[in-house]
Amino acid sequence: MAVMVLVQNKDGTPLSPCHPARARILLKKGKAKVISSYPFTIKLNYQVKDPVFIPTRAILDDGKTCGLGVIQENKTHNLSLCKAEMKTRGEEISDNLKNRKVLRAQGRNRRNKKRGTEGEIKIRHRKKKQKYPPSIRADVEAKVNAIKRLIKMYPITEIVLEPVKIDIVKKINPKVKGKGYQNGLAKGIETNSRNRKHRLAILKRDGYKCLYCGSPVTEEAARIHHFVQRKYGGTKRYDIQGTLCKDCHTSVATGKLALALDLDKYPNIRAAGRAMHGRYLLEQEVNPPSTEVEGIHP
Repeated sequence: MAVMVLVQNKDGTPLSPCHPARARILLKKGKAKVISSYPFTIKLNYQVKDPVFIPTRAILDDGKTCGLGVIQENKTHNLSLCKAEMKTRGEEISDNLKNRKVLRAQGRNRRNKKRGTEGEIKIRHRKKKQKYPPSIRADVEAKVNAIKRLIKMYPITEIVLEPVKIDIVKKINPKVKGKGYQNGLAKGIETNSRNRKHRLAILKRDGYKCLYCGSPVTEEAARIHHFVQRKYGGTKRYDIQGTLCKDCHTSVATGKLALALDLDKYPNIRAAGRAMHGRYLLEQEVNPPSTEVEGIHP
């Protein structure tokens, strides 16, 4: 199947793509000119009044690697005009912000400056009353820009977002059901500090005992260890953290003690969480509830 040639009207608006043979005829007769070699695009030297558009859909399959496609709905079959994949920089931006946060904290500690009062909101996007962090907004912006670029190239009549519905809790714990979604480890623990609540929940789950040697530990002496390191996708999830005593934790940190773990039991849900986090923002940006998307032909 020949690759279709993109066509633009004299005023620059996209028309339905044509066959390469028809494009050669238009160029040979001087009715069009080449304006782009990749993708190959021609522009008519005359204005087509009241053009008829074949229903054309732009499809976005959201995820860590986004799939983009343009489908033209003909009477007998659907013609694929474009297929592409794109990767966003959201995770890289998130990691860079975390590294910057660590460096700034180290600088404050070295200068012995006051770090702020207890309970102060230190996350920048929340302090500015923004609902989404910069990394999520960057991902959504990149996807919206990709769709806008397709709108300039093809006569898009409809934008279709593949539904993204991932049960992250069930992915971590396949046996959860019913009230198990609300009954987390931290249920019933009352404290003003979120970090302390998280710590007490892990200690309560492990019975205030070291998971390696079995010796009892107190809240002050216990060490909460990340079984999956952050560089391998580890976060503050309960299932990838556990209680160790001071000696065992020191042995693990210095390499004298190695914990044999099956990483397959700890699925990396970072990409799924990011897709679900930015899902509604993407839907709002692509398909506004009250206004039409700029550039879509009626």
